[in-house]
Amino acid sequence: TAVTHTEILSGHVTADDVRASSSDGVFNSKDVLTATTVTANISLSGTDAGNYTFNAQATAPAVISPAPLVIEISALDKVYDGLESAATTASISSVLFGSDDVEVSSINGSFTDKHVADNKAVTADVSISGGLDAGNYEANPTATTTASITAKELVLGITAEDKVYDGNSSAVTEAVVLSGLVPNDDVMASSTGGVFSDSDVGTWNVSATVMALGTDAGNYQTNNTATTTASILQKEVTVSLLDPVYYIKEKDPLPEFNFEYL
Repeated sequence: TAVTHTEILSGHVTADDVRASSSDGVFNSKDVLTATTVTANISLSGTDAGNYTFNAQATAPAVISPAPLVIEISALDKVYDGLESAATTASISSVLFGSDDVEVSSINGSFTDKHVADNKAVTADVSISGGLDAGNYEANPTATTTASITAKELVLGITAEDKVYDGNSSAVTEAVVLSGLVPNDDVMASSTGGVFSDSDVGTWNVSATVMALGTDAGNYQTNNTATTTASILQKEVTVSLLDPVYYIKEKDPLPEFNFEYL
């Protein structure tokens, strides 16, 4: 349908009471791309209308502009992967006319940055991507929503040095990243409080407190302790004989000494 207005183009006696009106205006097509003209029914009214004959219909050029369409997106939460990329889905949040067939899509979904946080802003490019009536609508080019990046599991381990028995259970350890680190992330492993499970000689479990350090450490969730094995070795002891000491008891006969004078 179309809204139309009329005017008398020719043949009207100036002083006559004659008015033209139009009704039932209709485009030659409902689609934006092919609508070019509007046709309407014409009628005359006024005290002198009966003195005239007139065309029953009139046609005028006209176009249909695209209707605004609002596209929104939703985004999936994700586990930290070192990237800003976000998985998004587009949907129509405004009302379509009738049973119009319009499809929408989103690409280039992106978080504001790569780091772990709740309810981060996500932006994507959106567009009308298909449907029989796609050409009749004009949509927003981008859309925004929120989603979360959660911490990635990072597994830390330790190595421990064997040691010579020293009477205590302390151990020298070094922390290592076993799995879960995103390439090129600034994360280092650290260990403290290394201790053997026993202070005696033998091969024992060694445990230590571990943590992740570095500018990207906050993007990971790590174990707090780690365990390995190491040995306490026997300590070498040097044993020597003391100089002999002679004791003379009363019941022992006195030794005899012979002296020679030179």
